Amino acid sequence: MAGTIPSSTQVNGKHIRVSNGELSFSSEAWIEASNLDGLEDADVILGQERDISNAVNAAGVVVIRDVQLRYPGGDTSVLLPVSDVVLEYRTTAGKHAERRADTGKGTFASGYLVTYVSMGMPERSFDFLMARVRASADSRVRVDAPKVQHHDGYCWMPAKVPHTIKTTSTGRVNITPTVHVSFYDGENEYDAGNMLDVFLALSTSLVGSCTLSARLKHTRPRNAVDHHRFDLGLTVTGYQMMDTTRLRSPPLNNVARGLLVERAANSDLIRMLRDSSHEGDGGDVEGDGESEEERGGGSGGEGKTQGEHTTTPRDTKAKV
Repeated sequence: MAGTIPSSTQVNGKHIRVSNGELSFSSEAWIEASNLDGLEDADVILGQERDISNAVNAAGVVVIRDVQLRYPGGDTSVLLPVSDVVLEYRTTAGKHAERRADTGKGTFASGYLVTYVSMGMPERSFDFLMARVRASADSRVRVDAPKVQHHDGYCWMPAKVPHTIKTTSTGRVNITPTVHVSFYDGENEYDAGNMLDVFLALSTSLVGSCTLSARLKHTRPRNAVDHHRFDLGLTVTGYQMMDTTRLRSPPLNNVARGLLVERAANSDLIRMLRDSSHEGDGGDVEGDGESEEERGGGSGGEGKTQGEHTTTPRDTKAKV
């Protein structure tokens, strides 16, 4: 998982190491429950504000600030290593469509596990990161994460996926994620393929170790008063899978299931329903499967494991 080392990276050797063009994090560097006490003195450095309104052809004002994590001892990285991160599989994986841009000008292509993914981060890890981002901001600045939802001990949010876009001679748009998924067998690390191909092959959600880049973003109409609010956004830059999981994001709507009241339905109605179910053709009058819509456009995986996972990476190399 070699790559170019970000210019802002500072290495003293305890938490971050660089060798032969590869950036790696020691076991103590990973943001996970067992390490948080040792990272108590870590802080965040916010980059200078950059107005990218014209670069993204925005109708309003768009200002960004990059986030760097500084470890005790001075090691600094724009890549944030976080353990026990869930990337959620959905049946819409790979499908993309045109959406209207927030800038109000034109459209852009968006697709699940192509340009974005539903990501779950352990609550303690997210709180650790959020507290340090807020502490580094000016007192007049409000830092939010409006898309985060708390569920089953995890903070769930959409994360960006770096990708390439190519248009064929027939006008078809092909989008390919550039993030690759790897795994470690105890001796060697292997590249399993790009994120989309791996999830389509496995058809399940995964839990593993993830490197992320973080950025604060401020938007407002051009003539509006500056409200000094920045929203935290995360981008997946590398992923080492550890296991399958049934952990998943909260459903869009709460749905009542089971017997609501012991009151029999009309016998003719029951017969009509059973006749229409075409018994033997996959119909199930008593089924309680959850639809795609009930999960906010996606569903959890059919993984083999469930509950809490412990992933302790050792000198895991990060793709940068």
